[in-house]
Amino acid sequence: ETGAMYGEDAESEIVVARRLLARIPANSLLLADRNFGVFNFVYYAVQAGHDTMTRLKQDRFEALRRQAKAVRSGVWQLVWKPTLANRRRNPELPEEAEVAMYLHEFVGYSGQTLWVATTLDLPTDRVAACYARRAEIETDIRQWKKTLESEALRGQSPEMILKEVAITAIAYNLVTQIRYLASVRGRIPAKRISFTGVWAVVIHLLLNRDDRTAEDWEKQLDFVLAKVLQRKLPNRPSRSFPRTAYAKSRTYPNKIPPSEKK
Repeated sequence: ETGAMYGEDAESEIVVARRLLARIPANSLLLADRNFGVFNFVYYAVQAGHDTMTRLKQDRFEALRRQAKAVRSGVWQLVWKPTLANRRRNPELPEEAEVAMYLHEFVGYSGQTLWVATTLDLPTDRVAACYARRAEIETDIRQWKKTLESEALRGQSPEMILKEVAITAIAYNLVTQIRYLASVRGRIPAKRISFTGVWAVVIHLLLNRDDRTAEDWEKQLDFVLAKVLQRKLPNRPSRSFPRTAYAKSRTYPNKIPPSEKK
């Protein structure tokens, strides 16, 4: 989904995300960071038939906890209702809008205290393990944006932007399928094979020419899968320290909204 970032028709991430809800497979569990830990997103996700598990900002968590009932240590239950400010910003919300939620406060695997709201009645350790899966999603997003160089799209219209996204999706799915086929051959998890390494093999060995016969393509694919299996990531079962995020490099200045330009 796309939406204007600036101007009279600007749309927030929440508004754009709401348009995706009907297209998400039924009865999904939506994991979201704290930008989506707001009533407007959670309510419409539940109305679309999904469960949610969203991180909360500390001040919002504290405000909700004051309205909640303690269930056990670190867990509270409440019926989340929109505030007056929510209703002013979202006048389309029905009068009876509310969502049954559970609040969890726990220390994550990185040692950071997390505040999570979910529609599911689960033990805190299950919530922590489930929410930790967001790290895999972030890794996939990084591969999409960094490895496939789609962080800065060049299109000047929504149509061209969507074409760029579609081409990136084709490339991403091709690498994912090649990695999967190699993992089956090598009997290892697909995530043990470097996405970046597979992309390099695909570019230089599989897509370097288009004049092959069907038999040539089959032989080349077999050769590529063998090369892909050499791109295994190191297995570090004895790692005693948490992963840390790489510092994000800045290659271009921040975008300035038109209203702030002099």
